[in-house]
Amino acid sequence: MKKFVRSLTGFVCITLMLSCAASICSAQPPQDPGVCSLDKLEEKVKNSVVVLYGQMEDSSLRMFCSGPLFERNGNKYRLLAAAHCVSDDDLRRVKAAAMPIRWFVTFDNPNDYSFMEVKLLPPGYQSVGDDIAILELESDKDLPFIPLSDRDPSVGEDFINVASPNGLGKQLFHGQISKERLNLPIVSGTINWRHNALVQTQSGPGSSGSSIVSRCSGKIIAILVGSISYPNRGTPNVVVVPASRINKYYSASKDGTYKYLDKDGADSSSFWA
Repeated sequence: MKKFVRSLTGFVCITLMLSCAASICSAQPPQDPGVCSLDKLEEKVKNSVVVLYGQMEDSSLRMFCSGPLFERNGNKYRLLAAAHCVSDDDLRRVKAAAMPIRWFVTFDNPNDYSFMEVKLLPPGYQSVGDDIAILELESDKDLPFIPLSDRDPSVGEDFINVASPNGLGKQLFHGQISKERLNLPIVSGTINWRHNALVQTQSGPGSSGSSIVSRCSGKIIAILVGSISYPNRGTPNVVVVPASRINKYYSASKDGTYKYLDKDGADSSSFWA
């Protein structure tokens, strides 16, 4: 999710649409807040998602992507992200090398924009389709998390997604699984999305790593990693990495058998941009 294009025409259109919407809403009778409020799953997903920032060389914080907390072990929480947000592939050594900076997360809550430092665990190797990363957060607080499913998405399945596209803060989206497995070779640089799934939803730069949570099970069935589109040629297809691939990577990473694990801790700054 690396491209952000803004035009004056688009801004004007959006402004007009918002103005019209406001005038329509003002003419409607007050709504019962109990009828229009978020349901429990939507609220839980929203509260479990954090926004990931990296500390740059000038000490400023730059937003990279969104991701959900999915596991707790004592005072340690694990959260998901996309590998392309935090690392790049060292094609010469055939290893995934992490970007050598400090990482922080915020829950992006209106009353609490505090930042907490997180530790990046060995990321996935994007060239084989493992556009997955996991980070660790230590906290004594009782934080909400959404568990990772042991099954993959099904065509037509409804889901919830919370992300911070374009850095505008956490937003709630809905969608459906449109294709369980993408067999075509979709490759751009070191990113390879073949054998992942497609969904129909909205996304933007900053949505990478955000959770695709099944309405049926209430669990994470995939993470969003990007979109495939052509200028002025139809609706973009949003790509997600299914749960089975995440579980396989995570299991191998934990026991040290992940083939592309960078045990030497190579500095990726020479080729990461």
